[in-house]
This record gives sequence, C-alpha cells and structure tokens, in this order.
Amino acid sequence: MEKASQTERLLNLVCVLLTSEIGLTKTEIYQSVRGYQQKSDGNPESLIKLFERDKNLIREYGVQLVSDKEENHQNARYKIADGEFAWPEDLELSGRQLELLELAAMAWSKTSIQNWADFGLIKLRALGHNVDHSIIGIAPRITTADQNFESLSKAILDRVAVGFNYIKLDSKEPEKKTVVPGKIRNIEGEWVLLAKDIATDEVKNYLLRRIVSDVQFGEPAAEISPSELEEAETELERFIGSNKATLLIRPDSEAEFRYGKSGEIQLNFMDQELLAEDILDLAGDIRVLAPESLKSRVDNAIRRVVNDHA
Repeated sequence: MEKASQTERLLNLVCVLLTSEIGLTKTEIYQSVRGYQQKSDGNPESLIKLFERDKNLIREYGVQLVSDKEENHQNARYKIADGEFAWPEDLELSGRQLELLELAAMAWSKTSIQNWADFGLIKLRALGHNVDHSIIGIAPRITTADQNFESLSKAILDRVAVGFNYIKLDSKEPEKKTVVPGKIRNIEGEWVLLAKDIATDEVKNYLLRRIVSDVQFGEPAAEISPSELEEAETELERFIGSNKATLLIRPDSEAEFRYGKSGEIQLNFMDQELLAEDILDLAGDIRVLAPESLKSRVDNAIRRVVNDHA
C-alpha cells in the first residue's frame, strides 16, 4: 500500500479536523488520517510521539490547533480554532493578486493526495461524525494532473508562442496547434487555456486535458489584448451556461464527496466527453438523468466495457 508523506499526513490532518464539528480524539485521528498506522506500525507509543510532532509542526505553520481538555487527557478532543481560516474583512486584493491566487488555487487541484483526503472524510462518517461539506473543497491537493500546466504558465509569463498536439471532442487524431497563450483558468473543475491561434488569429479555449503532447516553446509573441481575452471568456461562460447535466448521486459514496452532496444535482459542463469519463470513474455512485446525449454516451461506454470483458 502507498505510504503518505509527512506533508500529505499533515495536510489531511488539518482537513479532517476542519470537517469535524465536535473535534477528534487521538484514537479517532489515528483511525481517520491515513499514514499514522503505517508510519508507526501500530505501536501505541510511536503513534503518540508522531502525533505530538505533528501538533507542533502544525502550530509552527501558524494553524491554531486547540483541545477541549488538557492535551495529555485520554479523551481530549482536538479541532482547528473557529475562524482560523476565515478571510479578513478588511483585506483587499488587486486584480493581479487575485489572478495569482487563482493560478495558485488551480495548482492545488486534481492530484493523487485527493484519495487520502477522501479516505479521512469517509472514516469520519463511519465514526458517526457529521461532516461539514462546505469546506470539502480545501482537501489538500499538491501536484497538477495536467503535465503542461507549468510549461504553459511559464509561456504566459515569458510571452512566447507554444506548440502542442490537441485532440478535439469526439476526434480520433490530434491536430497540431501553435498558439500564443494568454491566461489559464479553472472553470467548472476543468483547466482551460485561453490562447490566440496563430493560424486563424482568433482567441480560443483549449482544455488542458485535451493536450496530448508536451508543450514546445516557440518565438516571442505579442501579448493578447485584455479585450480579446474578455470576449473569449464571455463566450466560454455563455457556452458552459447552456450545457447542463442532471445527475443522481448515491448517498455516502465517493461521488457525494466529490460533488458535495447526494441526491439529484445539476451542474454545468464544457465538454460532454470528458464529463462522461469522470462519471464512468464513479459509475456505481452516479446515474445520469439528463441530457439524453450524456446518458447515452455513458451507457454505451459501459456496454463496451461489459462486451470487452464478458
């Protein structure tokens, strides 16, 4: 079984403490945060020493970890102090600062550590705790799943053109694209590159998940005007707003943790094929209600898998 690093363990410890309404005892922490049992091999003294080191590290990082009793008390419950992660009311950020925060937030999405956080949340539910879904989105995620995120970010800063192979919706063969990257955004859970296609001189949107080659750096290029970027973003948001899916999420499932709630939900999407892939990853927890085209796409994919392995 894969072992959690210290960073993963600390981040997930903070995550499960934030999601618990009444705090956790040491025993519950050891059960909920994967990594403690592995690191200590189940030795009680090693568990205690490991948690003591983690407590000190978390506090050194500026997180206010508190308990309802003396910390050496066997039944002391630990939690993150109320308001510890609240946004200061008097804090104002410039447009540039907000853009940098958006890039930083995107760099924390869709990674291997997500599974560690999900495990902790599921264990909390199993232990009888109510989970605050409003902060599930902070589940720690470190490295980007899109291999070209860093290269494209550098190209934006350096103002150079790039080339890559891009596969369109329902296409079998990729196309070679040469573009001037202008901005990366995270919209409806997807990373999108806004870039000017050198061949057509038009600003278009490229899903990072559809880039199927390494990004190659080209020559310096003129910066895309703010009005061009704004027009492309407006058109993209209009397109996404017109695409709605209705899903039925099974309670107490991994899909509930991913989407934040169970039962019937609605969401917007920009690429039906990629949404279908995400649904297929959790096929046992999700049923597509609408649109019919998405339902058929998922059903057909399931039939192909069944036929291939029958």
